[in-house]
Amino acid sequence: MLSVSIVLIAIVGTINIANYISTNQALDARLSLIADNGGTFPDMTPGDFGKKLEPKSDQPPAMNDLQKHGISQESPFDTRYFTVTIASDGTVGSVDTGKIASISAGTAEEYAAELWEKGKKKGFFADYKYLATDSDGLTMYVFLNCQREISTIRTYVLASVGTGALGLVIVFVMIYFFSGKVLKPVSESYEKQKRFITDASHELKTPLTIIDANTEVMEMESGESQYHGREQKWQRINDYRYLIKKDQRRKNTRWTNCPPGIFSFY
Repeated sequence: MLSVSIVLIAIVGTINIANYISTNQALDARLSLIADNGGTFPDMTPGDFGKKLEPKSDQPPAMNDLQKHGISQESPFDTRYFTVTIASDGTVGSVDTGKIASISAGTAEEYAAELWEKGKKKGFFADYKYLATDSDGLTMYVFLNCQREISTIRTYVLASVGTGALGLVIVFVMIYFFSGKVLKPVSESYEKQKRFITDASHELKTPLTIIDANTEVMEMESGESQYHGREQKWQRINDYRYLIKKDQRRKNTRWTNCPPGIFSFY
C-alpha cells in the first residue's frame, strides 16, 4: 500500500510540476514579446508564427517559439496587460492600462512603485506576472494578467490530487477484499508444511525410541555400543518441534532467540 501511495504521489506531482512549468513558460513568452515591442503586443501575420523570435530581454532560447506557447493572431485580443514606466529617481513616467479593465491607473502605479523600491525585475504579484526591462534610464514594468492560468493550475491540482486520493481508496478496498483470496493458497501451503513437520517428528520418535531401547540393552549385555548420533537425531526432532511451537506464539520468529543447538542439524 505504501509503495502504491508513493508511485501515485510521484505521478501526480510530476504531472502538476510539468503543467506549471509549461504554463509559466507560456506566460514568459507573452511578457517577453510585449516587453521587446516597447510595451505593446506586436502586429503579426500568419507567417510570423513559423519563425523564431530574437528577444531583447533576458529570456531563455526556449521562449522564442511562438506556436509552442499558444501565441496566435488572436493573442493580441485575448491578452490582458498593462505597463508602467519609472524613471531612475523613482518617478512614475507613464501608465498604460488600455488593454485591461480590471485595474485603475493609480493601482497600477502602486504595483510598479512597490516592485521598483524592492528591486524586483521578474515574478508574480497578486494575479499578475511581471517583467521589468531597462532602457535609456527608464524601467518599464509589464504586468500580464494570469488569473485565468492560475485558476486553471489550481483546478488541475485539485482534480489530480482528488483523482489520486480516489485511486488510493480503490486500491485499498481491492487489497482489503481480494488479498485473502490471493494469499489463501500461500497460507494453506504454509499450514500443510507445519502439519507435515509435526507429523514427521511424531513418526520419527517411535523408531528412534525403539533404537534407543535396543541400544541400551546391547550396551548392558555387550558393553558400549558403536551406534553414534542418536543424541543429534533427538536434538533435530526437538528443534523441529521447538520451531513449530514458537511460530504458533509469534509468526515472525527471531532466529537469534533460538536455543544454541537449533542449527546443529548436521
